[in-house]
Amino acid sequence: MNTMIRLEGVDKVYRTDRIETVALSNINLDVKPGEFVSVMGPSGCGKSTLAKLLQGFYLPTHGAIRLDGVDARHLSANELRSYFGVVPQETVLFSGTVRDNLLLANPTASFEEIVAACKVAQIHEVIERLPKGYDSELGERGTGLSGGQKQRLAIARALLKHPKILIFDEAIANLDASTAEEFIRTVNTLHGHVTILFITHALPRSLQVDQVVRLGPKPEVLTAVPPNREQAKSRTITDSIEPPHSESSN
Repeated sequence: MNTMIRLEGVDKVYRTDRIETVALSNINLDVKPGEFVSVMGPSGCGKSTLAKLLQGFYLPTHGAIRLDGVDARHLSANELRSYFGVVPQETVLFSGTVRDNLLLANPTASFEEIVAACKVAQIHEVIERLPKGYDSELGERGTGLSGGQKQRLAIARALLKHPKILIFDEAIANLDASTAEEFIRTVNTLHGHVTILFITHALPRSLQVDQVVRLGPKPEVLTAVPPNREQAKSRTITDSIEPPHSESSN
């Protein structure tokens, strides 16, 4: 299977009493395994709705979402969410040790797996400098850690799920410019190792993406994004996608 995520004519309409609000309309998109895709646009354009649709929190009003070629509606909630690791805008940390907070994602993870994930997230050395390392107590909401350090813990926690798809949902929105830039350098190191959807209000210039999905009044996809973004080729995201090639049965 050469397509990890496929959206086919996806609409999402919210209905309350007699009011209908169109969040997404006729979205078509293919994402291959290991691709790095940024989903960007202004507030209210449907970015978070798209993320929730993928994870099965909402169902599309029309159209289909396929993961590894399977209609997401045919997957159980546990099967569907096992595909995803999520780094949110604000990382929720609880009073307890660093290790306990990381194990929330995967209670059976070994200490070696925890350390490996933290090294990838570039937070291992920070943890090692704490008084008791991974057994150091964190205050409620991660008191004592900076915003960037909390977000790196969120990456490590997401990676411990061994996801096929990693979603960054406005993960740099609360970081200052310098911290966000350091965070993006860490995210770039994941390119090619896991399929990434990076949801953001505005596209950071240093983000090394393969596609940019721009939502809004005229949604489009920018593909093969070069360093100077102006040269990127674009097509509308509502264009019809090619159907999958038929395969002869064995």
